[in-house]
Amino acid sequence: MLTQTLYDMTVHIEDLKTKRFKILLAVYKATDQDSSKWCDVQKLSAQEGIKNGDFAKNYHYLMDEGLLKPFGAGYTAHISHNGIKAIEFIISNPTQKSEYFPSYKDMGF
Repeated sequence: MLTQTLYDMTVHIEDLKTKRFKILLAVYKATDQDSSKWCDVQKLSAQEGIKNGDFAKNYHYLMDEGLLKPFGAGYTAHISHNGIKAIEFIISNPTQKSEYFPSYKDMGF
């Protein structure tokens, strides 16, 4: 029973990390990898199929980790230098996980 609970928690955590990656990757693409450009992160997330309930907690996580930087009101943001590096690490090393994300391969891309 405990093993199943730990497995379920691990699957949930990996799912959260994958959603965070999808959000950050969408910002990375929308800003053309330029930390001076901003975008509406909520709109991009919706286009990636991430529901509003899942969006807010993942958005705040990315902010708290310094991968996104706020811009103006609402959910507009810049990708940070560290956010760019985090995305490029995963893309450049598709079988390696990082501090923030599962491997590109494990996320099913």
